[in-house]
Amino acid sequence: NAGLFFLGSCMETWRDIEGCEGIYQVSDLGNVRSFDRLSRSGQKIKGRALRPAARKNGYLQLVLYSEGVQKTCLVHRLVAQAFIPNPDSKSEVNHLHGVTTDNRASELEWCTHRENIDHALSLGLSKPVGETNANAKLTEDDVQHIRWLAAEGIKQSVLAREWAVSRASVWGIVNGRTWSHV
Repeated sequence: NAGLFFLGSCMETWRDIEGCEGIYQVSDLGNVRSFDRLSRSGQKIKGRALRPAARKNGYLQLVLYSEGVQKTCLVHRLVAQAFIPNPDSKSEVNHLHGVTTDNRASELEWCTHRENIDHALSLGLSKPVGETNANAKLTEDDVQHIRWLAAEGIKQSVLAREWAVSRASVWGIVNGRTWSHV
């Protein structure tokens, strides 16, 4: 069901969305559309261009329905899955220029979590995390050691005194609320 359509001087390529074949397609320009179809109750549903909603973090998302199941999807992931090879099975999709609303295939790449963080830092899109934060009092080794000692039963108040940080900081480390990249 892949197709080519012309929008002005730009050719747009469409591909089925995996798991929603014959119901929805995504284009290399970041657009999503549905096809004419029948609902489960036999009611006619007219196909249309879908309008994504912006999350608080700026990423565009859609709600797709397939076989009675509702699924929330990020548009940039749909585009990447349809148009960008991922031979290394990387888990995240990066916006090359940091513009989360630009979901053209040419503006996306597969990456690891670490690559995504490093890219965001290099563009100034996020604050440094962990040891790269100028205000960090701990190292990644300290964090691993704190987690290990807490698992061995050492009280968080003792660990906080030992590393000269608050008990709340130790709680965040132990419970994965902070330093989650370690």
